Amino acid sequence: MDKLLSEYSRYEPYLRKALTRFLADHGYQIGKSKHFLLAIYNLPQINKIRDLKTGSLGRMMSIQGTVTRTTEVKPELLIGNFLCHVCNAEVGPVEQQYKYTTPIRCTN
Repeated sequence: MDKLLSEYSRYEPYLRKALTRFLADHGYQIGKSKHFLLAIYNLPQINKIRDLKTGSLGRMMSIQGTVTRTTEVKPELLIGNFLCHVCNAEVGPVEQQYKYTTPIRCTN
């Protein structure tokens, strides 16, 4: 559990794939457009919002606090498919890691 908490961003894609396989094995109809996320509850330590620092990036944390102001929700790109400008082939899926990432080269 300690490895999962400290390196969550590393294990998260594998957890998502395992969840998708688990649902498929138990008869859930999964289409290509379906995307599942995993939620984990009751983590051992609860942090305050003011405890969030850049050293916490990529770690899984449980946060407690009061929301006093909100802003518009902006979508996050997790996996992208791209179109090659030379041969018009679809390249992907390309996993995005905290920034917009394009493929290095076409698969053709």
